[in-house]
Amino acid sequence: MFNNIPHMYVLFWFRKKPSETKSENPSGFIQVRISYEGKRAELGSTHIECLSSQWDREKQAMAGSSVWARDQNEKLRQIRRKIDDAFRRLELENADINVDLVKERCLNGDVVVQIVKVEVNGKVIEKRLTRRKVYCFADLHGFYMDYQQRLVDRKKIKSSTVRRKKNHLVNIQDFLATIHKDKSPATGLTDTDMENLTDHFMHEKEFKYSYVEKHLRYVVEVMSWSASKGLIRFNPLEKFRISRGCDVPDTTHLSIEELKRLIDFDFNTLARQKKLTQKKADALARERDAFVFNCFTGMHHVDYRAKKFTIEEKTGEYWLNGAREKTGGGFTIKLLEPAVAIFKKYGSELAELPAIANGGRNDYLHLIAAHCKLSIDLTTKIARKTFADMALNELMLDANDVAALLGLNSTRQLRHYARPRRSRLRQLLSSWDQITSKLA
Repeated sequence: MFNNIPHMYVLFWFRKKPSETKSENPSGFIQVRISYEGKRAELGSTHIECLSSQWDREKQAMAGSSVWARDQNEKLRQIRRKIDDAFRRLELENADINVDLVKERCLNGDVVVQIVKVEVNGKVIEKRLTRRKVYCFADLHGFYMDYQQRLVDRKKIKSSTVRRKKNHLVNIQDFLATIHKDKSPATGLTDTDMENLTDHFMHEKEFKYSYVEKHLRYVVEVMSWSASKGLIRFNPLEKFRISRGCDVPDTTHLSIEELKRLIDFDFNTLARQKKLTQKKADALARERDAFVFNCFTGMHHVDYRAKKFTIEEKTGEYWLNGAREKTGGGFTIKLLEPAVAIFKKYGSELAELPAIANGGRNDYLHLIAAHCKLSIDLTTKIARKTFADMALNELMLDANDVAALLGLNSTRQLRHYARPRRSRLRQLLSSWDQITSKLA
């Protein structure tokens, strides 16, 4: 029944027409399927039309010896040889063979010329191969990153954008490996694969949907770009639609009381009590200062660590000027007293402000939260959200102003940093009497 190349099988089978369901001898078409290492792929119709009685399933051939039967059987042999040739060429290329790759090679033709050296009867000869280059998703990602880097060089996008997308690939490739598609043609990706990716990220990786959505959008973005550049024949995800998530943004922040407790905490006391070494106490105090400084500036860790901002004094007031690396949005902030005190503590020199890698900072912040008995687990993101909450709900700044201070391009992303508290709404929505008093 099966025609086999080592480890691969070719099966021809009869598929009746949908309109022939009630016929005892229905007409239909001969289809072809390949199987390799337990996986199979349908290559589709051979375009050979016949009656079911004319097809010999066991012999994999048309029954009889008529001229028509011989012609059709010759077509089947040609198809079989084409599949055989595709498989052999992949072997010569030392390709990581799978059914999707064989299918792609059979269906898409040969458009790339390549000279390879092969050994025949003990002699090495050069052989001219023409084939279509088939790319897996990681290949397309590489081409897309080259294009993105050119946009960075032209100052169209930020380098941080490229870094984030490279991080997405690691997670995407891990998933594709679990479904054995990490080295398969990218055109083999399906809507079902994207749904399974979503489930895998949310349940296995425990990612929030908003983060999963970024990965989905990146896959669609790469596939769409690749199709537009002719790297793939078609975009299999062209009709895939990403559903919008309903995650409630995490706006965890320090209260004013907690922030004051953190500012006033003396780590030297722990050193004097022999609970910490003096070196450790000094390190925690420096990291606390960096965290508090960002609670009053709202800077992202990347922007704070880069120290490309400036601080200038005008008539006794200190102003910080900077720009978000991610968005390019500029911001200007008046430093309140705690931030000014920290700036002066380090000699009014930006270079002296504590700055270590993000992972290292978070390790210190976990210890700081424990020693200061804070109710939340501190991370660098909490400082930025604390600033946003304080600006919106304590200083009563307009949402547009808060977004500008954070370096956001619009208020759309502000919901990820802060939400209006009841105290703010109480002040803004005072009373009917106050509204009507304006009529007097």
